[in-house]
Amino acid sequence: MEKLPQFFAADTALNVASQLRALGQTAASDALLKTCVEVYGDDPQVMQGVARQTDNADILSGGKEAVELNRQGVRCYQQKQFEEALRLFRQAFALQPKNISIALNTAQSLLQSAGGEMSEALLEESRRCLEVWQAQLPPELQAAAELGVIDYEFARLNGMLVQLLGLYKLGVNQLPMRPGYHEVEDFLQAQLARHFEVLESRQISARCEVQSFDLMGFFDEELLGSVVANIVTNSIRYAHSALLIQAWEENGKLVLAICDDGQGYPQEMLSQQSNYVLGLKHSTGSTGLGLYFAGRIAELHERNG
Repeated sequence: MEKLPQFFAADTALNVASQLRALGQTAASDALLKTCVEVYGDDPQVMQGVARQTDNADILSGGKEAVELNRQGVRCYQQKQFEEALRLFRQAFALQPKNISIALNTAQSLLQSAGGEMSEALLEESRRCLEVWQAQLPPELQAAAELGVIDYEFARLNGMLVQLLGLYKLGVNQLPMRPGYHEVEDFLQAQLARHFEVLESRQISARCEVQSFDLMGFFDEELLGSVVANIVTNSIRYAHSALLIQAWEENGKLVLAICDDGQGYPQEMLSQQSNYVLGLKHSTGSTGLGLYFAGRIAELHERNG
């Protein structure tokens, strides 16, 4: 019994619970039904299926308060009462964090309430909701392409947030600069590891090549990491199947190159490399913000001009 997966699709869970009960494994059947209610308690058909197998009040009433809060939250959301909807969804999620509908409703409500001013705290809360939802999925669905899209969009959103906060702090001279010596290969491997799930879901092979295994660089790891992360995220969007990060020393300077097997930058963009902010392009979602941010961070790392 210990080898049973923690998650089943609703129909499968009800069938397995029924078979366990027929085999005399009442405790195991009840445990599975309880989990089924926790995950699908807002689905009337699932609850009817559970009620046909047990009259245990603790199981049947499990999550009832959370389901009602979720129902009220949906009603408020439909009436565009977004703040109240978020309050209700948060309460429901705290009571029943395994419920997929509640987790998704909470994440969606968080994004809606943020509007154009997504704070780091709201972004992290949204990510936690989606991670809870993803954790409920069976392994074959956890690797589905659609989840790669979600991971990618969150990476883009997180990158834009970091850039906006960084540019604001630059503007008021409050962006801390903490350079130090770092092993370049370890630094680059860590950047790729941050994008592992997205790379895997898109079947992109990523690796790094360093001039020598002991190559060192003197830079702010957090600031340069945010720049590399933004470029890698963009590369993932356009790459066909491969991504390569190279590093070497040239004339006493550390040089990083991030390459992919996509079509490359358009000639229009290459001819205006000095103009970082090229304007908003709705067709691609490009704002030029990442290039501008990268340029400012590079300026902070200049040595003797």
